[in-house]
Parts: sequence; structure tokens; C-alpha cells
Amino acid sequence: MNLLGQYLRRTAERGGVFRDYEHGISLGCPLSPLMGAFFMKRLEARMERSGLFYVRFMDDIHQRIVRRIRYS
Repeated sequence: MNLLGQYLRRTAERGGVFRDYEHGISLGCPLSPLMGAFFMKRLEARMERSGLFYVRFMDDIHQRIVRRIRYS
């Protein structure tokens, strides 16, 4: 868990200003796919049971819903 703590506590520079972060992971962090898989496991199981079409890439989900309209 110390490795995860090191990723969460970091310093980043933007425009010459340094900021300390203690929450979230950095954009492009190599832990992103692992964290996405861990936290989205239950959501993926529910989506598969529902029969809806969805695609997950890393930590993003795309769901496509087709609406059928009946005309009389």
C-alpha cells in the first residue's frame, strides 16, 4: 500500500507554481488501469447482467442506448 500512497501524495508544477496533492491519481498514471478495474468491477458485472451494450476503456465507459419508437 505504500506504493499507492506514493502515487497519491505528489507535487506537480503548472505555470511555475508548485502544488502538493494528496487525493486522486495523476493523468496518465500507470496505476489508472488497475484502479479502474478494481473500482469498476461491480459496475461491469451489473452491465453484463443487464444485457446493455457498453464499452469500457481504462476508466471511461461508453453506453449506447437505442430507442425504438412505434408508430401507429
